[in-house]
Amino acid sequence: MAAEQRRLLGKFQKLSINNQDGPLTRNTEQLMGAEGYGTSTHSQKIRITDPKVCRSYLVGNCHFDLFSNTKADKGACSKIHSKALKTEYEAADEKQKEQWGFEFDYMRDIGKEIDACNVRIEAAQKRLEKTPDEIRQTNTLVSFHQI
Repeated sequence: MAAEQRRLLGKFQKLSINNQDGPLTRNTEQLMGAEGYGTSTHSQKIRITDPKVCRSYLVGNCHFDLFSNTKADKGACSKIHSKALKTEYEAADEKQKEQWGFEFDYMRDIGKEIDACNVRIEAAQKRLEKTPDEIRQTNTLVSFHQI
């Protein structure tokens, strides 16, 4: 098992050299197979309305990608991020986009992320609030230094 992991890691590192398609797109595609990653011509078999397709990615940014490499990193999105399908979505007319309703889903998902961030902010602020005893000690120190 460890030998297999080292072999795959070596193969991945070799593929990382001269990558111009983005951080992991081409490398992951070569290791997993293009159809497994959802970026090749085989992704044309997948329709834009397929539930496996990430609607947030089609409309704007996937919420999984927003906080990558931060404390709020949620990992990779389990849905397909296909450039071909995104291009198809962008080329569609407004009536078709409205019929699909992807923008509503995108706004709902972003709203959930904003709410989650606000909850984390409130929790952090509560941890920082001073107790009445701490406020009294601060006031005593301030009045002492003014004399």
